Amino acid sequence: MKAFATRLGQWFKRLDAPVLVQEMRVRQRGVKPFAIMLAYLLILSVAGILMLYYNYPERATAGRMAELGQELYGVLSVVQLVMVCLIVPAYSSASVCAERERGTFDLLSLTLLSSSAIVTQKLVAAMGQALMLIFASLPIMAIVFLLGGVSPVELLVAYAMILVTSVFLASLGMLCSCCVKSSKTSTFLTYLVMFCLFLGLPLGSFWLQSMSHMRSYSSTGDTSFVLFAIIFLFVGAAGSVLVYAALSLFLYNRPVWRVRAFRMSVFGAVYAVLLFIVTCPWATDAVFSSSRYNDIPLTLYINPFAALGYYMSLHSGGSMVSTAYWMIGATVVFSLGCAVLFRFVSSARFAGLRRS
Repeated sequence: MKAFATRLGQWFKRLDAPVLVQEMRVRQRGVKPFAIMLAYLLILSVAGILMLYYNYPERATAGRMAELGQELYGVLSVVQLVMVCLIVPAYSSASVCAERERGTFDLLSLTLLSSSAIVTQKLVAAMGQALMLIFASLPIMAIVFLLGGVSPVELLVAYAMILVTSVFLASLGMLCSCCVKSSKTSTFLTYLVMFCLFLGLPLGSFWLQSMSHMRSYSSTGDTSFVLFAIIFLFVGAAGSVLVYAALSLFLYNRPVWRVRAFRMSVFGAVYAVLLFIVTCPWATDAVFSSSRYNDIPLTLYINPFAALGYYMSLHSGGSMVSTAYWMIGATVVFSLGCAVLFRFVSSARFAGLRRS
């Protein structure tokens, strides 16, 4: 064991990652990282204490302690996943923008490191901050083993979902940081995309399902026509902006994309198609029917909260065992695939910034 530790230390000494070392040193200065970790552990501890305080007296028997352990495992896992979603994007969403705002981007561009190496090291530094938070919560999560009802495999699944979500959000923040100039705009855009993906898509899927079941949009129903019109406009505008942003990432250096008339035509075409889908009953029904599996919208298969929730429901006798594992696998593949894609696009964008 000592020889392995020695070899590992020698490997780290030979590792040439100056940007990573500098980022980790800068991020650990001051009391801010320790205050964030304190708040992270404090919120997690309070959630666990409240859960035990209100449920322990009535479940102090050997038969119900395992049930309490399962519920505590669910509460701590979900709370930790929520806090990761709120904290991790802030670590990477200003990595490149801050360099440009401080006037140090030119110095960074003059280094002999490739753009891919710089982006990767900054991404690893942001992930290092997230990993410290995740591993610091292990003693609190270990309380569930004292109560029983939870196996080490289930704890590993929860931490795997949290870690995969952290990788996805960190890479998303890096992408936004390379695509916009202001750190505030980048942070806002990262959180906006995250909320649209983790909250907006599931809610939109359920709304699309309700529209499919209604088959018509008259003002005589429970919801007025004006409210439906507002929803249609919002869905069309939000969807058009997301599609427009995705296209701009791949076409920003093409001559045709620099023509304003072409960009406005693309935006209008996407807006018209989306409005046609949400206002036409048979089109809505066709989209919904083709976008679900086992009567569950496909948008939930890439949602870590849904995957973790379905996996935890197996404790209560849930019958959709295969669905839970499919959702976990799809979430992992989607998150890691997007992380690789976002890193590639970020590297290309960073290389373009260096040339300009």
